[in-house]
Amino acid sequence: MGIYVCLIGSLIVCPVLTSLDYYSHHEDLITRVVNSTSNETNTDSPNLSGRSLYHKNLYDLEYYTGEEKEEDNYRSYFTKREEEDQSGNPLTDENGNPIEESVNTIDTFNNTGNITEVVSTGLNMSIQVFSIANVPDNSPVFIAHSICCYFISFLIMFFLWRNYKLYSQYCKETVRKRGLIRTRAIKTEVLQSKTVMIRNLPSNLQDKYSLMDWFNNLKVGKVESIHIIYDYNSRLANAVAKRTSTLYSLEKAYLTYKNNIEKNAQEKNFVRRFIEKKVLKKFPNALNNLFNPGEAKEDNDDPELKRKKELRKLRPSHFTGTLFPVNGKFVDSISTYEADLEKYTKKIIQLREEATKKEASPDNKKRAYTAFVTFKDTRAAHIVSQLNLYTSDNKNTMLC
Repeated sequence: MGIYVCLIGSLIVCPVLTSLDYYSHHEDLITRVVNSTSNETNTDSPNLSGRSLYHKNLYDLEYYTGEEKEEDNYRSYFTKREEEDQSGNPLTDENGNPIEESVNTIDTFNNTGNITEVVSTGLNMSIQVFSIANVPDNSPVFIAHSICCYFISFLIMFFLWRNYKLYSQYCKETVRKRGLIRTRAIKTEVLQSKTVMIRNLPSNLQDKYSLMDWFNNLKVGKVESIHIIYDYNSRLANAVAKRTSTLYSLEKAYLTYKNNIEKNAQEKNFVRRFIEKKVLKKFPNALNNLFNPGEAKEDNDDPELKRKKELRKLRPSHFTGTLFPVNGKFVDSISTYEADLEKYTKKIIQLREEATKKEASPDNKKRAYTAFVTFKDTRAAHIVSQLNLYTSDNKNTMLC
């Protein structure tokens, strides 16, 4: 939130300052009106105590002395008027010579008897005109600067307090849960954040229960589950792949069967509507003869058998065999895939039982020296992943 406030403030303040700096670099004139209506002052007095300032933009200024205008439009011209101090003596320079008026100052009388003094300004009259440096001493305008200072300071302190409060809440929640905070970013990765892969397992820790006891004795956290990886079983993997392919083909065959039924129903409805409109009035038996050509009378009497025959024609089929004209035949796809699926399922169950018996036997076990250890909290998993694990029977380091 604090970053957004700073960005919005920058977008508001920067264009304003740029505009002020742009207009301040133009050739502006400050017209100072010397009020001479007071009884204590007259128009001949050079005293500047009662003068008021107002700005007026003038363009294409030409010197009243007749001199040509300089090529540099941004050069500054300052007018130094004689000013008297409190003792009434004119101001002097370092050598004691009185400061003369500049030729760029023109004093004219207006209709009210006031003296108007015109002074040209340039680069030095930039953004400083709008800064606090131009506020006179003991002016009430200082209150605005003080209020802005307190407001910005309070705003910064408020955002710091809120961010540190949120940070302390996260720290407390992390310590209380003894692990990572389960935010939306890692909700789907909770199991991954608690699981560590251990490699180079020694022979005495390649059993599930012995490895669990060994980690519990480290007292870094409780173990939830352990999965030890053994050598790759090619027969089991091939059986699983074949069963997956058969299941996909069976689903595809059922989908084809469903589409055939819907398509046949639409075609029959179209033909029936056409016959009812054009032919049925003249030939009442034309509908039965069209959909049941040459069927026996007993078949027409059994609607269930008739329905089964129609559905059997819509079932998908495929060719089995290596050579189409020599070896092989067309078979029903759904029945064939169902039989293959049952066969591969029984084979997978048998291979898994054989693999389990080999793993339980210490003599026939084919080890991969790798295990996945899942802890009950993420803190324990992070600690274990940063450790170098050793055992007395293992010369190599167990890598995490």
